[in-house]
Parts: sequence; C-alpha cells; structure tokens
Amino acid sequence: LPHGGDESPRWYKTGDLVQWLPDGDVDFLGRIDTQVKIRGFRIELGEIESVLAEHPDVEQAAATVHAPTPEQTILAAYFVPEKGVKVVEKDLRDFLRHRLPGYMVPAVFVEMDAFPMTNSLKIDRKALPVPDLNERAAPPTFTAPATDTEKRLAQIWATLLGVDRVSADADFFELGGHSLLAVGMMSRIQLDFGKKLPLTTLFQNATIQKLAARIEGKSSENEHGWSSLVPIKPQGSRPPVYLVHGGGLHVLFYQTLVKYLDADQPVYALQAKGLDGKSEPLDTIEAMAAHYIREILEQNPDGPYQLAGYSLGGLIAYEMTRQLKALGKEVKVLAMLDAVARHESENGASAKWKKQLKKAGFNLQLMLKDPAKTAKYKAEVLKMQRLHQKGKVDIPHGETQLDPTQNAGHLAGKRVYEKSMAAFQKYQLAPLDVKIDLFKAKDQMFYLSDPVWYGWKKFARKGVEIHEIEGNHMTLFEGESGRKLALALQNVLIGRERRAE
Repeated sequence: LPHGGDESPRWYKTGDLVQWLPDGDVDFLGRIDTQVKIRGFRIELGEIESVLAEHPDVEQAAATVHAPTPEQTILAAYFVPEKGVKVVEKDLRDFLRHRLPGYMVPAVFVEMDAFPMTNSLKIDRKALPVPDLNERAAPPTFTAPATDTEKRLAQIWATLLGVDRVSADADFFELGGHSLLAVGMMSRIQLDFGKKLPLTTLFQNATIQKLAARIEGKSSENEHGWSSLVPIKPQGSRPPVYLVHGGGLHVLFYQTLVKYLDADQPVYALQAKGLDGKSEPLDTIEAMAAHYIREILEQNPDGPYQLAGYSLGGLIAYEMTRQLKALGKEVKVLAMLDAVARHESENGASAKWKKQLKKAGFNLQLMLKDPAKTAKYKAEVLKMQRLHQKGKVDIPHGETQLDPTQNAGHLAGKRVYEKSMAAFQKYQLAPLDVKIDLFKAKDQMFYLSDPVWYGWKKFARKGVEIHEIEGNHMTLFEGESGRKLALALQNVLIGRERRAE
C-alpha cells in the first residue's frame, strides 16, 4: 500500500484486525479477510471459492472451516449448482486438485439450493450448515466392519475423523484423512493392537478391510517385514519407475505425483533406512545406493531401470545409476526432480566469502521482487531445518512437522537426518555416460551458482534435457504443479520406452 506520510515507501496489508492498548501493546482480534490456518498452512478461503466458482456446473461457491473434533480441523466447500445440473462431488474434487495445492482442497462438499445472505447481501458464512461427515464415511453402499479387528479399527477411524461410523471399504484419504491423522492412527494401532506399522502401509492399505488384514498378518506385506522399497502402485505392464526420497527421508509426498501418472505405470518409492527405529541409518550416499539397489534387484532382477530423485534423492539416484551400470544393468531414465548437483567445496576463505555475497544479493533481489512469497518460503525452509535438527522430521512434502515422541516412533528423528546430511557433505560426483532429465521448479527460491543446468551438465556426458514446472522447490508436488510434473515425467518414460522398441 503506498504511504506518503512516512519515510518508508510501502506498508503491507496483513489482514489482521488489531487494537492499540493503552500500554502500547497490540491486541490481536482476528482477521478482516477470509484467511485461516490449517495444519500449519495459511489458506485464503476466497481463493478456494473463486476457483470452485469457475467450474461450469457451479453457479455460486463458498468455503469455510469446521472442527468436528479437537484434533481435526477440515475445509468445507459449499456450492449452488447451475439449474438442472447434477453435480458429482468427485468431479469438483478433481477440478480443484488440478488447480490448487493439496492442502487447499476441501475435505467435504455440500450442495445447497441457495446460500444464506446477510442484510448487506453477502454470503452469511456463520449460517452455513454444519457438513454431515457421516454421509461421507457411511455412503449408501455402506459395508459394515465384519471382524473384531475391523470393528476396532472402525472405532479408531470414527474418532479421528469425527464421524459416527465408517464403511469398511471407504478410503482413508478420500474421507479427509491426512498425514497428521495417519500418524495418530498408527499410534492408536500400536497401543490397541501392539503392532508398529510404518506410515507407508497406507499406500496399499487405505481401507479398514485392507488395514485389518495387514494387522492380522493376512497381507503378503508381512512376509517381508520393513523395507526401504515401498510399492506405491505395483500394478501395470510398463517398466516401473523408482522414486528416491528427498531430505525429508519419507516418501508419502509422492502419493500426489502418482495420482496423475498413467494407470498402467507401476511406481515404487525408496525411503531412508532407519525410519523403522530399528535398522542402522546409513551415512554415505554410496551405501544408501547399494542398499536400495539390493532391494530393487530382489523385486526386479533384470531391469531395465528408471530412477527419479527429489532434492537429496537426486544424488542418490545418480549414484544408483553408477552402481547399476557397473553391474551391467541398463538405466533407461535418470530424472532429477529439482535436484542440484553438489559442487566441490570452495577453496579458501575468499571463495566462500564471494559465494556468501552472491547468495545475499540473490536473496535481496527475491525480497524486493516478491517480499511476501519470499518470506513465506524462507520461513518454511528455516522451520523445517530447525525441526530436523531437534529430532523432528516432516512427513509428506509440504505437511506440518511432528515430534517423533508423539507418534510411536514412526518418524526418523535427529539421528537419521544427521547421517543423511553427513552423506551429502561427503559425496563426490564423477562424470557418467548418462543422459539426465532435469525437472526444474520455475520459481527458483534459493541461490544457485548454475541456475540453468543445476550443475549437472558437466557430469552427464550424454547431455541434460530441461523440463520446467510451475511452482517452487516446496510446492513442486502440489496441485497443478504436481499434475504437470507427473505428465512431464510420464512423457519421458513413454518416450524412452518407444525408442527401445
């Protein structure tokens, strides 16, 4: 906001409603806009409403928040359909998923004939009806939990989701479940059943029926125990793609990416060793690569192999490629998902000082260009680093961080993170006869000495092909960015497959 009565050229409107107190303190009263905070994310309800109103079958749209339980705050969307149109909730959900980050997609949609209005002819959000979450958890084709395990699980789900009952074949994530609720669920399972299950169990067991079979030992997963190799979607006839974890160590954030890949595309992920709290974490990139290759070869001994790594995972995927080629194996695709080649250490204090000056200048330019977005991004990065150092770790990409002591040991904690960072610092890249597909976030929010090739051009002897994706390093897998990334990656996978034919 231009402000001519002060030496400062601009003031920034925060949207906070405050009052000055006699002692000079500021008392926060609330918000004057429709911004809310859910699971650590600031969300503009108006943005959700605007996007939802763009759907051709929607005449009017509104959004608000509800807290069915103290542990759960959900987004609810309300809409008035166009006359004579039958709206399918799944269509609305998919429409928003393609245009908004995952955390901004409402958990529930409520159809209305008309919205309640205030005297000033604005939507009266306080008069919007409380959404019936039971209708989502218990659809018309309700399947009652059958076994004792299913019934006990249903009680846990109902408590966490704030509903009366849950269909045994309902999907946890489709009911509005998210990573934080998943952590709570796994803690309850450990307390009630004495079973410690990794969070990635939900990839293949997102219904009460499947999760109960897993707990009872009727699932084939139990035969193999904990593994770094996670079958996110093993079905499909195409050559599988293997997604390597980033600095967050977990792989749940890849779930968004998988939704937009071809139905015939098998997908596996690799999570850091040591996340189970039992096995020893690895402290070199070479050891990580060798461990992951052993597990992959047990599942797929002949190849060919298609590897992709996000952030730190890019270095691991590169080393996996080197080791696979040394074994005489074919690596068709090596994809870097916003992953930067680690450069050799600067020689001398002068070089380090020059780099710090360049980094400071880059950050200053970012702040001048878009102060709000830059401050938000930097704050998220600093928060993540601080929590890692305290022994806390983020679950999926972009979600709120939790303390490992609060979730029955399902998160890695300080030791795994420190060993991963030590591995990063020690690793030395060497050139390979390989082509790299570099998927870059369009909004570069951190300093790079090589912002074009991310340092990979001098190591990939067969060249680097760049694919630019909307978003930044932290939002690459969310909403429209995640969809475009998945489509671009799938095009690369199909292209290499056709060339081989």
